[in-house]
Amino acid sequence: MKNGYIALYRKIQNNWLYKEKPFSKFQAFVDILLEVNHSGQKVCIGNQLFDCKRGESLNSLETWAKRWGWEKSKVRRFLMLLKGDSIIDTLPHPKTTHLKVLNYDTYQNNRNADETQMKRKRNANETHLTPNNNVN
Repeated sequence: MKNGYIALYRKIQNNWLYKEKPFSKFQAFVDILLEVNHSGQKVCIGNQLFDCKRGESLNSLETWAKRWGWEKSKVRRFLMLLKGDSIIDTLPHPKTTHLKVLNYDTYQNNRNADETQMKRKRNANETHLTPNNNVN
């Protein structure tokens, strides 16, 4: 994004401000970004195993409705609105809503995290390699 971005930690969901219901459409969209996987994993629902990749979620309409303080019909319409604007896609599953945030990396870029890891490694190596000139 040309204006940059901020890191928003999932822990913010525990804040009292975040828990106020009902959510606005913007709050619901941010909640989707916070709720989708940041890395792939397998999820078992009933006796069925799903592959849920980075930027995807396996929450039912009822789960989203409870999170946002909305009716299921409003959640369905909102997801269709996001889908129509090419923000998300929904993959068909009989037991749940498999939601995929399109262009997830636009919202959650790993580049800065990787750069931070490299800087930490470099700083640690430089700290160990600096000779102690005070030795007699």
